Amino acid sequence: MVSVVAEQLGYFLDRRRSESTLYTNEARYRAVFDQSVDGICLADVDTGRIIDCNQAMADMVGRTRDELIGVPQAILHPPEHTPDGADRNNQDGRSREFRSHLEGSDGKIIASRIITADGAIRDVEIVAHRVHYLGLHVLQGIFRDVTEVKAARDRIAFQARLLDEVGQAIIVTDVALSLIHI
Repeated sequence: MVSVVAEQLGYFLDRRRSESTLYTNEARYRAVFDQSVDGICLADVDTGRIIDCNQAMADMVGRTRDELIGVPQAILHPPEHTPDGADRNNQDGRSREFRSHLEGSDGKIIASRIITADGAIRDVEIVAHRVHYLGLHVLQGIFRDVTEVKAARDRIAFQARLLDEVGQAIIVTDVALSLIHI
């Protein structure tokens, strides 16, 4: 009888340790999720519906978390245009980017665009991983806004092309007339 009680007590203590570890890990995950400067979105693999997102994601698209949770993740991306000119997203709520992440390997970075609530288009890089969350198979997408970085690269590339096309010598100096660029 004592061995049965000891065995049951052992199971109880193991379960308590597991629950404590699970609670600690969930608290750590939630802190990283909520405090990330990148937008994070969790969407059901089968339906494409957003099941959770952080505040950075909501801010990035100019919506509230409540407006995003429960809707198809295709709302994050500009609508695809059909040949007849009508705007539409995939009927099942999964965007081209979402499908690409599902077909590719975890951790693949995709350059894409998102659309804000007011219709502005933002350039993003998305990295996604398949995870289990609350008993569901979900795709966790991490969105990094690269709009300003891309614009700066485009300006630099334009200036470089412009300088290459000029048929005259260009000399650049600073205010002290020190040579900077020829």
